[in-house]
Amino acid sequence: MTGAKLRRAEFPAGAFGLGIVLFSADMREAFVSGILVILVAAAVSAVGELVWDIRDTLPGWSLRGMLWIGAGAFSACSFELGFYILGMQRSAVLFVMQGVIGVLAAEEIYFNLRNRGAFDNLLWECAIVWALWIIFGILREFLSTGTVFGYCGVDFAFRSGSFQKPMFAFLAAGVVLGLACMILGKTCRGISTLIVVLPAIFYTRPFLFETLGEVFGALAAGVVTLGFFLSVRKQQQDTTRKAALDGIPAELICMGIIYMILSVY
Repeated sequence: MTGAKLRRAEFPAGAFGLGIVLFSADMREAFVSGILVILVAAAVSAVGELVWDIRDTLPGWSLRGMLWIGAGAFSACSFELGFYILGMQRSAVLFVMQGVIGVLAAEEIYFNLRNRGAFDNLLWECAIVWALWIIFGILREFLSTGTVFGYCGVDFAFRSGSFQKPMFAFLAAGVVLGLACMILGKTCRGISTLIVVLPAIFYTRPFLFETLGEVFGALAAGVVTLGFFLSVRKQQQDTTRKAALDGIPAELICMGIIYMILSVY
């Protein structure tokens, strides 16, 4: 099967990608976050289909902006409520990132509405990504702590807290999305990885320029990391790979390798 024959996936790959980067450290986090991303995707798609019938009476930027604002607010509040019920405290910055997940979902759903107009397999595709997300959450938790959901404690030599670091979160996100596309026989091609990577870089910095202070040091580290990503992205666009891995899965894996290198410093 060639890349040209693969249809674009219906699940919001950008929203899932950022969600996995932020919330795949353990099984509980992956399980809950996956449900919340699916909830946001389903809600936005339902609202989008309702208002799509009156799109001729609204300017395009108005419909798009409405979906962005509504999805961002709904996503941030849904994540906050879900984590609060479970007693999982989150920072104010992470609250903003939770809103960004909703915006990413709204952007991709708007694209699908404009090009396809229906979501026949949205929940099925999201369920595949969610299952893989949980599996990688279990793996990261087990390899870092030797436990799964606090149980099955195992003491082994290669257990390492490094599996909780952002570099493995990026790798997990890329592999999960790639596997999901391969299972579904679809592709994430056409989705801009930059809108996923940019907020993640400034939230999960691989290093910090301490001499510049907290704020400017964080900005400088983010700019350097982004520069490495754009350079690698430009180079790997000419490489040949499976169509299901093309686009956001491959670039997230590259981002994980970049973090792995930069974290040494």
